[in-house]
Amino acid sequence: MNASKTNFNMESHVFTVHKYVVPKFKLNLNISPSFVTFNSSKFIASVNPTYTFGKRVTGKCVFVHKRFNSAGASRQVTKALNVHANSTSNSVEFDSVSDLGIESSQVTLQTSLTLRITAECEDSITGGGGSSYKETIDFKMYQCPYAIERVKDREDVKRGFNYTLKLRVLSADKKTPILEASELRVNYLGRNETLRGLSNGETLYQILVPSDTEEDSVVLSATYKDYTKQFALHLSAKTSKNEYIKVCFDPAMSSVESPPTEGNRIYLKLFSTFNLSHLNLIGLSRGDIIFNDIITDIPTKITPSNLYQGSFIVRLPRRVPPTLTLFAYTSTQQFVVSDTFKFNVRQSERLGVNLTVSATASVQPGDNVTITIEGLSNCIFGLRAVDESTRLLTIKGYPDKYNNNNNNNNDLHTNKLSSVEEQLRIWNPEVLVQPSC
Repeated sequence: MNASKTNFNMESHVFTVHKYVVPKFKLNLNISPSFVTFNSSKFIASVNPTYTFGKRVTGKCVFVHKRFNSAGASRQVTKALNVHANSTSNSVEFDSVSDLGIESSQVTLQTSLTLRITAECEDSITGGGGSSYKETIDFKMYQCPYAIERVKDREDVKRGFNYTLKLRVLSADKKTPILEASELRVNYLGRNETLRGLSNGETLYQILVPSDTEEDSVVLSATYKDYTKQFALHLSAKTSKNEYIKVCFDPAMSSVESPPTEGNRIYLKLFSTFNLSHLNLIGLSRGDIIFNDIITDIPTKITPSNLYQGSFIVRLPRRVPPTLTLFAYTSTQQFVVSDTFKFNVRQSERLGVNLTVSATASVQPGDNVTITIEGLSNCIFGLRAVDESTRLLTIKGYPDKYNNNNNNNNDLHTNKLSSVEEQLRIWNPEVLVQPSC
């Protein structure tokens, strides 16, 4: 830049003009609530435009609310808002039904509408020529603000057995449990009942499907306030009305009065109206499967009452709860039959051993040492003596952890011994002692 004065003396100054970089900002668009219904279609869209360095933006924001029909065309409404850095509320209100002309027939329990809100904001830092940013949120319009869902699905419901159905009441978008949903009204097979919910919005409901139900599925209707959802419960294969099985203790070997001990065998008797080829056994306790077994080749004979009678043996696991429910069932191509019975299990004494050595801290070769073993009767204990000095024997390929020289390969880290060193280390490894206690 050059400048001259009245005396025509010229002065020059040089300066640099850098390119102006428009600062970036984020809109932070939000809507409340997160979804709408036909009867409650108002929502508030708000923005909080903030520069990346933390200062709030001053400018103009344009909101566009629209929906899409099946043909892809759209109907929309636009609202403008001046945002200020010192403003605590940069928001506008919309009513989706009145703004977009939505009719009640367009929203059903099975069909929801997808709506969109778009906000575009331009800052005024350069007199209208500043940066501009846009954000979009898609949300739903439902007929009802609630939803009922089945928490844990199950393949089939067995006829004649209790089935626990777990239902949950949620918001329509299935994101938030309705904790105050303390009651549900259910209807199935002509029965009407009211369910009590849990604190987390879940409800446990136990139903009993009669064994003579002819349908392949049962429809259960659950209602919360004005919302109803139907669930189809698929039934297992039909059970024959004339065929059955009965499993019980063999009175000659076991009884309910004298419960079996865990880890031991139980003797069972089987009565059936047909000659079965196999029997599935499941041991249950508090809903957990303790054991699962399949019995085949059960020898049977015909009783005077024309029943097939057989006997078989099942070994209980070593660790079982004090109460077990035995679920026995078998199936053919025509039907499935089952039986259950509950019995107690006597807990066995837990094994324990106490070892006492009469010697002092050090003994000499040839000294007599008395070792006393205490434990349960009828138990066999194994003794094994180890010479700790053999830990210093050399093994190839393993470094001495006390010596960084890899050429010195004393195995102090892995305790691995060769067959010869194993013989030096262990004395009388097969000594078996049965204490008299």
